[in-house]
Amino acid sequence: MARQILCEKLNAEFSNSATNVTTTSPTHTSKLAAFFKDKNTTTFKSPIDIELQLYYSLPEMPKHDMTSDEYQQENPLIWWQKYATTLPMLSKIARIYIGIPATSVPAERLFSDAGNTITNKRNRLDPNVVHDFLFLKYNFNIVKSSNI
Repeated sequence: MARQILCEKLNAEFSNSATNVTTTSPTHTSKLAAFFKDKNTTTFKSPIDIELQLYYSLPEMPKHDMTSDEYQQENPLIWWQKYATTLPMLSKIARIYIGIPATSVPAERLFSDAGNTITNKRNRLDPNVVHDFLFLKYNFNIVKSSNI
């Protein structure tokens, strides 16, 4: 199911023409299915299917604790950077999803600060002024450390 959804998303984003590829049937098929299928068949596969097949054939990335030295040497960002030329379409999508924070705390903080900035006495502030206030609040440490 997940593979089908991923294929559909990739097909929607990268609508390239189909490619003629000679494939062998996978080793995990049943004996009955292998009996009725020719071992070497010519099928039409899109570049996305080829890339997914290559991705599934790669060894799994070892899992390390984030505080360990091994994690600094091999983590998901480094892995995708390493395989970016081999898996260009998947690496593009991985860069999008890896960058999503796994928590809603920054968004909650922003709404809380916006609520503290826009009060009953300050209810007519221009949205651009509120944006500038919040921007300065979150970037004050950067400005302060760069001596601007």
